[in-house]
Amino acid sequence: MKSKPILNQIGTTFIPVSDIEKARDWYCDILALSLFYKITPLENIVYL
Repeated sequence: MKSKPILNQIGTTFIPVSDIEKARDWYCDILALSLFYKITPLENIVYL
């Protein structure tokens, strides 16, 4: 049996945006994701 060198998954993706709340809502809606971690003012990071 041959091994599969490419995994069928994505570990992490970073996408810079100008409006993080709007981007979060759009990605959650389009990709049917739920919010994993809330945005904090100091981090400006969203975990989906």
